Amino acid sequence: MGKKELSAWIRSGVVEKNLKETFDSTLDALYDACPLRKSRESICKSLHDLLYSDKTFRQSSLAHITMFGWLEDKKLSSSSSSSSQKQSKPFAVFKKTRFHSSAVGQHATVTNHCKDNITARDSSPPIEQSFSFTEKEQGAIVEPFINLAERAVYDFLVNNEDIIPLEVVESFADKQRPPISKDFRNADLLCMLNFILENIVIFSKKSVFHGQYKANPVELLIDFKKKVRNKLAHGIILNGKGRWNDHALQHVSILACEVAICLGGNYEEVFANKKDVDNEIIKRWIDKASQKRKSEVILDNEDNVNPSQKRKFDDKENIDASQKRRLGDSDLGKITEFVLDIFENLEGTEKDDRKKILKLVMDENEYVTKFWKTIKAEERKIQVRKFIRFANVMFDINLKAKNK
Repeated sequence: MGKKELSAWIRSGVVEKNLKETFDSTLDALYDACPLRKSRESICKSLHDLLYSDKTFRQSSLAHITMFGWLEDKKLSSSSSSSSQKQSKPFAVFKKTRFHSSAVGQHATVTNHCKDNITARDSSPPIEQSFSFTEKEQGAIVEPFINLAERAVYDFLVNNEDIIPLEVVESFADKQRPPISKDFRNADLLCMLNFILENIVIFSKKSVFHGQYKANPVELLIDFKKKVRNKLAHGIILNGKGRWNDHALQHVSILACEVAICLGGNYEEVFANKKDVDNEIIKRWIDKASQKRKSEVILDNEDNVNPSQKRKFDDKENIDASQKRRLGDSDLGKITEFVLDIFENLEGTEKDDRKKILKLVMDENEYVTKFWKTIKAEERKIQVRKFIRFANVMFDINLKAKNK
């Protein structure tokens, strides 16, 4: 029970609160703060076991990463002192040039799942998603971000090879299936991301990261790995529209920018790509909204369009701007006649004002149309009232004639 209590106490966040400049001073602070009256050695052993057995706990905060790094240093120091003839450890040497084009790696396979592959969790109605790009266009957008991120990751390793022990690289490379070269010349993006994540302590101790994720880049790298690289390799195609909706594409560009900044890569090139993607998405949204508005107007006027005009409209590519304006010929002609009648009764109307009004009519301005319809409705009311008065008069005349 004592070990469980001590383990629970260490997990409660006390390491972050008592982190000092060295491992020993931090351990002293933990010993002084411990309410369980445990020895310094017990606290050290329990902390050691948690950091080495629980990867999630080890990477959950900068304090835990730092403590793990200090323990690793102690291990290396102890191993070094046991062999007086042992030379300084060699460091990694990565191939300085390589072809950055493996979006998902040479050995990755793309799996497309059909929409019929539905589980119990998929029974709820899907969230509406906007797909402004075809599947090929989506791939053309994502691939440059993948390649730029891969370049940033590899350049990061090259720039920091002097702090990476060669034995760490060799051990990692030998565990890969199939094995990769010790200089990472054939390592794909996933492989390099895994290497950085598994050895995050080596890089964190030297403060080689940048930007808002400088203290702890683990979350960012895992997000990019799962939501971009893995999704590209094994993503589900949604209803035949592809795997990247508009918001997902924007998220890809944001994550790629953050990775480039964090690893000290060429973020300007990534930013330029992101700006182009954002602009194209906005343009397509505007075009889609405009097309939807035109369709609604056409449906509203469907009763006024004869069959031959409908056939012409279905062939959208062959209809020019002037033909589109003639789709409402009946109403447009009546509105034009109405405006010209007004001009005749208003001799003082300025020429420029007449041009502006006619321009609104020819552009089928919705406010002019509404104004005309309102006047026509008022005219109908006046005519109805006149007819009722006329009918009453005729009724009285007929009644008087009968009485005589």
